[in-house]
Amino acid sequence: MFFKRLFEEEDTSQPIEGPKGEKGEKGDKGPKGDPGPKGERGDPGPKGEKGEKGDKGPKGDPGPKGEPGPKGDKGPKGDPGPKGERGPAGKAAASAVQVLSAYSTKEKSCEKGGNLLFDKNGAAAGNAITHKEPSGVFTIAEPGVYLVFFGGTVLPPKESDGPTEVSVKLLAGNTEVGGGAGVSLQHPGESEHIGYTQAVTIQKAPENIRVTGGENKFLYKNVTLTVQKLGENAKKS
Repeated sequence: MFFKRLFEEEDTSQPIEGPKGEKGEKGDKGPKGDPGPKGERGDPGPKGEKGEKGDKGPKGDPGPKGEPGPKGDKGPKGDPGPKGERGPAGKAAASAVQVLSAYSTKEKSCEKGGNLLFDKNGAAAGNAITHKEPSGVFTIAEPGVYLVFFGGTVLPPKESDGPTEVSVKLLAGNTEVGGGAGVSLQHPGESEHIGYTQAVTIQKAPENIRVTGGENKFLYKNVTLTVQKLGENAKKS
């Protein structure tokens, strides 16, 4: 009765654990799992070794034109060229000296503004200066720079009874050149030397030069006028 009750009261709803069995065979590989989340960026790796030299690239386009370089040294003297043909004949050379001097020894009278007259020609060289006796006009045939020397003796006119102012001046054409010269004669019959030296530039030729009296009448004698060419006019730059 006891056993029967015990048997009847035993709970048969739970399996009874038996002894551990032997290890079974390896199962088949399971399916590939889903990718995991992206990991953080790793540190840079070590610098790689230097690569081999690459092939030569194509030729580049020409660069822009450079600025001129400094002037080079003078080259050696070249060989003489062939002898040229003979040129045409040139003009005759002008005389190295161009000068003319004229004088008058006899006493003459000069009216107000009149020309002083020169009876005779003295030393002369070249063709640049001419004078026709016994005139007071000297003709300049060439442009250039000339030097004029004038000198002589002046006296009051015979009818003078007091002081007389005597002056002379040089004209080129109708233009006065320089300041001229003058003296004051205080008494009748008094005589004085008068003279000057003046440079004259002649731009256009022919041109006439002459010595004329001033505002008062006077007498003159032993006068000399010398004209000498000094050179050519300066060229304009």
